[in-house]
Amino acid sequence: GQVLNLDADYAIFNRCNTRQQANQYYDATETERFSRSDFRLQGPTTVAVSGLKLDFEQELPFGRLSVGGKLSRIASDNTFLMYHGRGAEARFDEMRSSTFNYEESIQAAYFSLGGKLAKRLDYSLGLRTEWTQLEGKIGVFDPSLSEPPFTQQYRRWFPNAGLSWAINEQHTLGLRYGRRISRPFYAQLSPFRNQLSPLTFAIGNPRLQPLELGNVAVYG
Repeated sequence: GQVLNLDADYAIFNRCNTRQQANQYYDATETERFSRSDFRLQGPTTVAVSGLKLDFEQELPFGRLSVGGKLSRIASDNTFLMYHGRGAEARFDEMRSSTFNYEESIQAAYFSLGGKLAKRLDYSLGLRTEWTQLEGKIGVFDPSLSEPPFTQQYRRWFPNAGLSWAINEQHTLGLRYGRRISRPFYAQLSPFRNQLSPLTFAIGNPRLQPLELGNVAVYG
């Protein structure tokens, strides 16, 4: 028989993280305090995710064929605001505050085929390709810290294949190969300095590339 599936998804997430941190510095005996500093971090974030997926399956004399495609998009708007001090007297730090807007679009297509080569021998094979475009824009409150937008475009191919042999009703021996991709989180791509504490900060690298992994497995 034949099966045709069409799925569409859309979701939006909003959150605001606020962190107030008091830092106190003492001498070696921890009895005399040298200084104290307070700061507040505010990070409102909006993430919109949309996707459209089409799949088709067809029974063939030599196995079952599946083909399909998927369109997906992620748009993330992030704001990092840093204040020094407490309450109404807190001072806005424009040197360490920024906005970060990130968009990622992926177009993917695949096919897979699986069936029997013999009574106890099954096979599977397939191929997926993905075309990715992403763009990140840094907004700053101090013009001297301006960063140009960064973009990436790349295509990747992911083959897979497998064989399994049913030795008996309780035992199966198999061999499987596949490739997959692991992409950086968008926060890891932002080149702006994100102050986590007076002594700790994080800076992303917009030139980070996705990690491709190949896997060979023997099971039984």
